[in-house]
This record gives sequence, C-alpha cells and structure tokens, in this order.
Amino acid sequence: MTDTWRTCALTIGFLAGFSVLGDLPPPADADTGNAAGGPVVVVGHSTISLGEIPPYGITNRTFRLRNTSDQAVKIERLVSTCSCIKGTFSTNEIPPQGELSITASLNAALVHGAFRRGLWVRFTDPQVRAVGLSLTGITSTLFSGFPDDTLVITGVEPGLAVTNQFTLTALTTNATLGVPVVECADGVTLTYSLTTNRSDKTVYSLTTVLSAKAPLPRQSASLTFPVAGTASAANPMVIRFRLLTADALLTIPNQITLDPNAKQNQTVRLLLRSRTESLEAEHLTWDPLPEGVTFACSKVGRRKLSIAVSVTVTPQAAAALLKDEQNPHLLLLRYPKHKETTVSVVKIGTAPPAPARVPLTQRLSASADDDDARETPEQADN
Repeated sequence: MTDTWRTCALTIGFLAGFSVLGDLPPPADADTGNAAGGPVVVVGHSTISLGEIPPYGITNRTFRLRNTSDQAVKIERLVSTCSCIKGTFSTNEIPPQGELSITASLNAALVHGAFRRGLWVRFTDPQVRAVGLSLTGITSTLFSGFPDDTLVITGVEPGLAVTNQFTLTALTTNATLGVPVVECADGVTLTYSLTTNRSDKTVYSLTTVLSAKAPLPRQSASLTFPVAGTASAANPMVIRFRLLTADALLTIPNQITLDPNAKQNQTVRLLLRSRTESLEAEHLTWDPLPEGVTFACSKVGRRKLSIAVSVTVTPQAAAALLKDEQNPHLLLLRYPKHKETTVSVVKIGTAPPAPARVPLTQRLSASADDDDARETPEQADN
C-alpha cells in the first residue's frame, strides 16, 4: 500500500468513526463497529434507536460487552460525546470470556430534533481497542407555532409600535405554557397578550407589540415561556426578535440645481441608495410633486440597492420653484421602511450644503466590492 492510499484509508476510517458517535472524534484505538479486531466486542448492537422521545427526562439503555480473550480486561474510563449522555457500570473489570453491562443515560432536554450521541469505552491495556456505543432518536415537539429562527423586523420607526400575532398549539395534553419572561435591549419595549381558545385550551393566541425609543441600528427582545404541566422538565419555549430601525435614503446629490432663465426643459440626475435592502422604483414617491416636474427611475448596481432618478423640470416649473431664494423649495422622498428624506431645489451657482457626517459603522456597511456604493448619477446612465 502506498503512503497516499494509506493516508486516504486512515482518513476515511477516522471520518467513519466520527459519524458513528457524533460530536467526539474516536480514539486512535477505537473499534467503531461490532466486527472482530479486538478482544472486547458488543453483544448485540452497538447502536440502539430510542425512536421518538419527549424533549425532557432521562432515558436509559443497557449495552453488554464480552471479553473474548483469556485475560481479564479493565475499563479505564468512559468518554461521552456530549454532556447530554453519561455511562455507568458496576465493575470496571471484564473477566476472561465474561460479560459486563454498561448503562447509557441520555438527558433529552440537552438534545434537539434528530440526534446521535454516544460513549467510548476505553481500557487500561493499550492493546485493547476502545469500543463505541451510541443512542439515536428524535425528540418530539411540544408546541407548534413557535418560530425556529429569530424574527427580523425591518423598518422600525422610533416610537412606532410593531404588532405581531402568533397561534401556538400544544401538541400533547401534558404540556401548557406558563407566564413568559420578557427580555429587552436598552431602548426597546415589548408587551404581549396571551389567551387560550375557549373551545380548545391547547390553542393559544399571542399578540406582541414592539417599539424602539431611539434609532439604534440593531435592537433585540425575547419572550421565554416556561413549560408547565407534567412536561415541566422540558426546556422553555422562546420567541426572539431583532429590530432594524428604519434606514435613511442616501441622496447623491441632495439638491436639484436649476437655471431660472432656461428656455428648455432641464434634467437633473440623482442617485438614491439604501444600506439595508434592494430598492424597487415603483415604491418611491415624491411629495409634493409640483406641476411641470416629472421623474423616471431605473435600478443600478449588482445588489440593486440604488435607484437612478432623472428629474425633468419645465421652464415654468423652474421659475416657480426658484421664486423664493431665501427659502428653497423642498421635495420630500418616501420609501417603505425608510426614513423620509428631502431634496432642496436651488438656483444654479448656489453652494451645496456641507455633507452630513456619517458614522463610521454606516460607512463600513458599504463594502468595498459593492458597485452601488461607488455609483454616481452619471455612471448610472451608462
């Protein structure tokens, strides 16, 4: 056997042992099956299926080991693949041609869904291979309606409430929901209403109301429900929220410059950009939109975070918009889940306003490889 093939064989053997017992790689001397190769073998199967079990309580199963040699074998220790499983035995010595029972105890509260967990039995004699024992199965679900992942709520305006409704159903008669514990980050308020169905007490109606006091970029909250009834040993049920406050549209430039003496229509190009989501031109609105002013939009960039806007103004509209030079006319732009932004209409030759200071965290959010971040209104037309 060449060195290359020997390395491949060792690697495959290692991965096979790893998959048998899950999280913990096997010892170098491991015997991952029930095949001959060491003096200690498993009587029957080295893997026991528990089927579907409740997500709480301790489940015990017993394995038997046989010493096929003429010498006594001593167990050094049991190594578990996780804290969810433990093993016990009455004596650490297996007599020649004798047997020994090992009990594996699984704490179902420490596993979730389908699982495969186990023990490695190691011996004091380095010539005796370690033996792997495993338990497999799946934990049942006590309630339906709980989100599997954190709920992300975008476009949260400071001070405005966001309401969500859930229908939670107990899938077993021995589990009920206790009074939830509310946890919120600073600046977040979470209230709830929890009621049961009059005709079916296993069905709960949950309404949550979230609000953010300050325009922080990311905020979180959670509801943790203890499980009551005979299933009270189960892990609590949790609903987690993440709030993303409304983003401001970045307008480049943030003013429309017009010539009040122009005899023809004037077209000014703007670039509108979001830091959080792809923009759809049909959702952009202007208020007010004076008579003689029209706009056309198109997407730009790979991530579609920007919209190129061409604003066309007639001579009559330009004269009306520039009538009061001391108080520039403002156009209000609105886009769902974003803060309102304004574009001022000024006379040609007017110095542009100083650029707003953008926090470092916001500047870094526009990655260097993002085409949208480097786009200009002129490039958007090409």
